[in-house]
Amino acid sequence: MVTTLTEELVRTWVRGWARSHGYDVHREGNIHAALRSDTTGDWEYILLSPDQEQLSSVAATVAENPSRTVMVISPSGQELDGFSLPEPLRIQASGEKLMVTDMAQHDVEDPLVPEGFEVDTKVMEEQQAIVTVTDAETGELAARGRVVIEDGVAVFDRIFTSDNYRRKGLGSFVMRSLAATALNYDTDTGLLISTPEGLLLYHYLGWTTLGNVSVLGTDKTVDQHLTHSDDQR
Repeated sequence: MVTTLTEELVRTWVRGWARSHGYDVHREGNIHAALRSDTTGDWEYILLSPDQEQLSSVAATVAENPSRTVMVISPSGQELDGFSLPEPLRIQASGEKLMVTDMAQHDVEDPLVPEGFEVDTKVMEEQQAIVTVTDAETGELAARGRVVIEDGVAVFDRIFTSDNYRRKGLGSFVMRSLAATALNYDTDTGLLISTPEGLLLYHYLGWTTLGNVSVLGTDKTVDQHLTHSDDQR
């Protein structure tokens, strides 16, 4: 299992996350870019522990394209507060965490379906799987999640529990179902980005924090509060 924050790890997460959302991606040096077609409709740059020069270079591009955003991943304990953010960048969202888990500690057996719910697991040829939980009586969407296998790493994404079904253990069920499916592939590491609301659950399930995630934008995007995970309990 990977235990340190590396450029290779970030590249793997970016590719898996982008496949989960159907984003186009490209890379220039150590700067990754994903076309967030479902949110801003523009490119987001992803950087690992950038220095002031790198931030300034990206800021110049964002100044010409104010709908673009910048995601910064930093080791735990390293915050953006130490940087003087170049214009026109502003901190748009913070508090998300890049997390990792040893897949060997997860159960290969599917968890028991919660009473009153129905589960559909869709496995796709591109080494992706979607777990959807619905209310057995009403058919209403209760929870769902997705896992993508990228370079032998299971990237968990789009974990969501509907408002009316929170506090029923469905987030935990979805994660365990996705892990069981991912273990059908040759993978020993799991990655995800958690919002602050999801941290307690993921720690309970054996995930650990690798780094901090912040999103930078301009005055045009600062109110959009982009996140990289839908994890809501």
